[in-house]
Amino acid sequence: MRGQLCHWKQSVVQTIRDIESGAWEFYVQEDGLTAGLIVAKHEGHKYIKTTADGIQPDSLLSLAECPPVFSL
Repeated sequence: MRGQLCHWKQSVVQTIRDIESGAWEFYVQEDGLTAGLIVAKHEGHKYIKTTADGIQPDSLLSLAECPPVFSL
């Protein structure tokens, strides 16, 4: 779904399913900048990350409500 700004939460597992199925696209926004979320894989584990945007620190991982590790 494009064009809607929503603030809500769902599990990482469901987010990965939604991205991979093409049902939804997800974005994070900070300081007026927007980065898309993608599914990545490391050592056989899927996780979500932002597209390369050159912004440090990685704000997705620093959100207070995010656990230290999230993978599928």
